[in-house]
Amino acid sequence: MPNEKNAQWQLEIDDESFIWKRSALDLYRWSRSGASHFGLMILISAMSDELYRSYGLLIAILVGSIVSIAAIRIRVEKPKHNIASISQWMKLHWIFTFLNLAIFSSYTTWLMLSPEYGNAAIIMLVSSIACCITGSRIYCMFPRHGIACILILMLPSNLVLYAAETSNIPLGFIVSLVIFYYIVVTNAAFRDYRVQLEKEVILESAKSDLRVLSLKDELTSLANRRHYNAIINQAFSVAERSGETFSLVLLDLDYFKKINDNYGHAVGDACLVHVAGILSSCCMRESDFVARIGGEEFALILHNTCTEEAKVLVIRILQELNNLPVLTNGQSITVTGSFGIATFDSSKDSSPDDLYGRADEMTYAAKQEGRNRVKSD
Repeated sequence: MPNEKNAQWQLEIDDESFIWKRSALDLYRWSRSGASHFGLMILISAMSDELYRSYGLLIAILVGSIVSIAAIRIRVEKPKHNIASISQWMKLHWIFTFLNLAIFSSYTTWLMLSPEYGNAAIIMLVSSIACCITGSRIYCMFPRHGIACILILMLPSNLVLYAAETSNIPLGFIVSLVIFYYIVVTNAAFRDYRVQLEKEVILESAKSDLRVLSLKDELTSLANRRHYNAIINQAFSVAERSGETFSLVLLDLDYFKKINDNYGHAVGDACLVHVAGILSSCCMRESDFVARIGGEEFALILHNTCTEEAKVLVIRILQELNNLPVLTNGQSITVTGSFGIATFDSSKDSSPDDLYGRADEMTYAAKQEGRNRVKSD
């Protein structure tokens, strides 16, 4: 069977990598608004007990800091679909998030320690609980970080309710239950999110399999004509822009109709698979592309390969074909082929069809000269 080491059409999904990238991009999308509402809550609480009269500068600094951090978060470039970019964005995201939460929590704790600002303290405590509700969903894809956010936000003020001179143990107990509840909710939300992502992975894998099948020759497992068209167009575009050399090799098997007529189509299919295996084993480089583009016609696209280098490879393939007959049903059948080589030339090739036409002419010339040989222009 053919070697699939160079099958560029394989689109397999790394499940964990997909899930991690998708989780990070969801986090970016869901948390993009930042924590600007923290600043609004601080302003509202400051108005309720006229805190702004005594601590106007402090309130301005807190709100300014939170809004600035939120603005920086918005301006941070969206993570690209690669591990390095996402990792860098994640680090910045959690630094900004924890910093905002620490500011908000510190302000709430200070109010809890100041009985004269009871209304403001209640507003901030309720706001903190509301943030837990939101955070348990927004950060569910990274539960440890989400739980850390809940603890940074709620734990200091909860401890104050137990330990301060103006302690309120019943309220402290209720807040403790709220903290515990939203930790449980965060973990449950993570499980739900993970199940949903795993379903998406299965769907993406199925789509990937379909893409592979649509680009693969069923009999030989080589790339098919559809994939050949995509790769030759890509190689041609690159060559036009950069001047990169590449060669197109066409192979047409000799007397293949006679093989089918004399031995049957099952033997003919075995011969095609045999030839495909030799082509794949001889094309050793990752960039070499092998396709079956017709009944008994094959194509090789050899990147960074001049005519002479392509000819060396084809001669080795010819030797393999002549030295390794097909053994089937107790019979030995030698399958030979005629090869035509054309190397990209910007002065001759205005399209991939021009290049194909030149290679096809060389294949025809090889047939005319006696078959089982290679011709190049």
